[in-house]
Amino acid sequence: SKAIKELRGLIDKSLREQEAGMSLIRDKLRGLKDRKDADEKKIIDEVIKRLPEVKELELDTSEKLRDKLEKLQGNERLDWKSIRGLEEALKNARVGTGVTIFGGVSKIAIDRHILDPYTPTGTVNGTNTDFVLKKPPNPTASLKVWLGGSLRSLTEDYTLSNRTITFLIAPQTGEILKVEHRI
Repeated sequence: SKAIKELRGLIDKSLREQEAGMSLIRDKLRGLKDRKDADEKKIIDEVIKRLPEVKELELDTSEKLRDKLEKLQGNERLDWKSIRGLEEALKNARVGTGVTIFGGVSKIAIDRHILDPYTPTGTVNGTNTDFVLKKPPNPTASLKVWLGGSLRSLTEDYTLSNRTITFLIAPQTGEILKVEHRI
């Protein structure tokens, strides 16, 4: 029948293609050497040339690692939970204060430690030379004393002992005395 003839034709065609493929393989095999005469040094050199260059391993110091972490931006930055002990420290900082402490400087903290200009205790009457501050200045160099609108100098115009300012010349009646300092 016609179908059987078509099948025989396809089978014959497949067998011819298979034989052609086998002939190609046989030809390739004839060209191969028996491996006894292979140049191993040449093969090794070729393989080594293809390997990527290995850079010498250099471990980062803690400072270099810190610097690299600080340079990270956006989503590359570490999550705060990656820092051991930070979560516990934040919880402890919040207990009872209603304020979270992160360190550094804040306006509130600075305002609490700088006293606005005020008049120290003592009478400006032309004879009194001693005036008492609310708290001792810390550092002492932060003390600024104004008398009659001009800034006065420590040792040239007055001395300081703990909370007491002693003028070398008593301020005159009517002069305005103001001080400002950190505590």
